[in-house]
Amino acid sequence: MSRNDYLRILAAGLAAVGVWSGYSRLLQIFETGSWVSHAVRLLPIALIAVLGAGLASALRPTVVAVCARAAISMNEASLTSRLPSIITGAVWGGIATTMFVGGSSATAAWLFLAVLAPWIVWIDIRVQRIPTTLAYLAAGGTAATTIVTGVVDDTGEVTVRALAAGAAAGATFFVLAVLLRGGIGLGDARLVVSLGMVLGYAGWITLPAALVFAILAAFVGVVLARMIRMIRSEPAQSHIALGPFLALGSVLALAVS
Repeated sequence: MSRNDYLRILAAGLAAVGVWSGYSRLLQIFETGSWVSHAVRLLPIALIAVLGAGLASALRPTVVAVCARAAISMNEASLTSRLPSIITGAVWGGIATTMFVGGSSATAAWLFLAVLAPWIVWIDIRVQRIPTTLAYLAAGGTAATTIVTGVVDDTGEVTVRALAAGAAAGATFFVLAVLLRGGIGLGDARLVVSLGMVLGYAGWITLPAALVFAILAAFVGVVLARMIRMIRSEPAQSHIALGPFLALGSVLALAVS
């Protein structure tokens, strides 16, 4: 990776912290019940969504470089897809909305991971493989933004819990990947480190909840995929990408927590 690639990741992290802290402060300033204050609080949500989409789009050269270095055979057409950026924008808008509705429940780590995770999931769907470099960048950036959130909110105990949850989730999935020998990939174990941190910040209960949601989503996804292949008379696919279901399960667990 070049210096520009690291700068893009750093920019995403700084933007996540800036948006989270700035919007939290704005919500505190305009917390009266007048329609003017509600308008001022609501307007930034669209801007936050656009910013998130722009950051994900700006990250595309880094994703291309990582895939090339890891010899991941994704064609250029796949990596020019706007879907990861659109998903990031939608998630950033959704996070801003939860902050508007429920106060400061969101963290900067949510925003940072939402920039990288759609790209990781997109690659996993296409080639059933998660680039190690992207997974490590996601884990490092999520840990950093989690610590920043803990310092700003003065929630040291919660921050330690989040970091411990990420380490525990990653270690558990690593052991499962070794034991199952193919059922779970090492890339999934690396991705779970980041997901475990954001889930652990919300509470220990969200970790098993996310796993349950992921299993249910994977089951439904496999059934639907096989039904579609049967209708099209296509051969069944033996391997499925687990990353998208882990991410979806995490989002659902955070949404209900």
